Amino acid sequence: PDRADPYVAVVLMNAAHAGVSKDLFESVLSRFNCVAQLKNRSGYQVLVDYVGQERFSEICSPEKLDRVYVVKSQGGANLRATPSLDGEKVGTVAQGSVAINGESHGEWVKVETYAGEGYMHESTLRTYLNPDDR
Repeated sequence: PDRADPYVAVVLMNAAHAGVSKDLFESVLSRFNCVAQLKNRSGYQVLVDYVGQERFSEICSPEKLDRVYVVKSQGGANLRATPSLDGEKVGTVAQGSVAINGESHGEWVKVETYAGEGYMHESTLRTYLNPDDR
């Protein structure tokens, strides 16, 4: 859920201080698309210092942040195999859950979620960042 992101930032900062392997650290950092760091600026420098500015910039590109969504539909939303209401239902994603790597396909967005990869109707999603956060 998007409300967990500040905790992810704290875990990443603690991992950096504890000397967790950089491969594992980068894997977690890239999976969360650096969303937590935008919301937790105080931890930003710790993470940059750990992986280096150049690598951090590669992992945390602004384009990735523009492709992060949150499920807004009360009761969750269906994840489908194809961009159609007739598409096979892959799973259901809970309200408030983060969907990453969004790619628009008309009224549908192809995303990755904890329920798998598939398509969600745009009416069930909101962008993670408000325009003021960019």
